[in-house]
Amino acid sequence: MSTGRSASDGDGFADVRRQAGGVAECVARPVADPHYIVVGLDLDTTDQATAFLHFLETQVWASATTAPALVGRPRTAILEPA
Repeated sequence: MSTGRSASDGDGFADVRRQAGGVAECVARPVADPHYIVVGLDLDTTDQATAFLHFLETQVWASATTAPALVGRPRTAILEPA
């Protein structure tokens, strides 16, 4: 999980997440698939989540340089408490 964790923690993304309104995060992986990670990021508003997702899609996931561990298109969802 080191590549996923380093992508989440390093190279300036912690500051970007904070500036986007990120208040908490969780990085996990399925037991049956060590090559897959799930990143949960808590933001205060749906607008902040939408803007951060747009940033990820256009600035991070668009390049192998900024997303070296990415294989294929990420699955995303903006969630709200039930």
